[in-house]
Amino acid sequence: MLRAFILLLVLVNVGLLLLRQGQFGDVPGTGEAEREPARVARQVNPNLVQVVPPQQASAALQAEAASAAARNPALHCTQAGPFTEPELLLAEASLRAAGFVEAQWHRVTQEDSGSYMIYMGPYGEPGLLERKEAELQRRRVGAQRIPGNDPMGPGLDLGRYTLQAEAEADLLRLNGRGVRSARVEVLRPAQFVTLLQVPRADAAQLRLLAGSKLPNGAAFVACVEEGEDEAGAAEAASAPASAAPAALAASRPAAAASRARRRASAAG
Repeated sequence: MLRAFILLLVLVNVGLLLLRQGQFGDVPGTGEAEREPARVARQVNPNLVQVVPPQQASAALQAEAASAAARNPALHCTQAGPFTEPELLLAEASLRAAGFVEAQWHRVTQEDSGSYMIYMGPYGEPGLLERKEAELQRRRVGAQRIPGNDPMGPGLDLGRYTLQAEAEADLLRLNGRGVRSARVEVLRPAQFVTLLQVPRADAAQLRLLAGSKLPNGAAFVACVEEGEDEAGAAEAASAPASAAPAALAASRPAAAASRARRRASAAG
């Protein structure tokens, strides 16, 4: 019985081998019928199928990607300001002169929480600034010198803040460490500001916006995303047109450095 079973298995395997080699004709799913070029010939409209080398296929894919990018250009959000109402009218007139229609931009009103500094000075007496710096170093409080040609100089900057409450809280901590003559200065009060925003601009439009003449030397810069430092972006947007992109890029690490200095001053 076992011999008969083994013999049956051998015969079945031999038969399958002959079937796959096409010994019994072109049976669907076997033999030459499922190989190239026979399989291509059996397709509907086989003349539309073309086998190309890998290099040619890669070039075709790259060309298609470039064509798709041309059909669907990358769009960017860009904005300028803040502006007063008269300035907004002038800025919008500049957009019209550049070929934009009103549907391509809108006004954005945002709340600016302001800018604040813990400040010591001014020190007009010779040597007083250096003595104050040495005193802060003994108390392990970080500070940056404000030069004499600055409207607030010569003096000391102990940290900058975008919320007045944070500045006041850190000032109390510094008072507890013996820093008595410092105070909170309002660099920019809390207010609502209005920006001019173009939410979907392609590369050509960005070039037009970069060359547009805006009030107070403002320039279009990348829109501020949620969570970024809005105060720094507002300062960058108010910078001269030639310096605005660099100012925006510099505002983010500057804001981070200010926050780090503030934490270091509080921690000691």
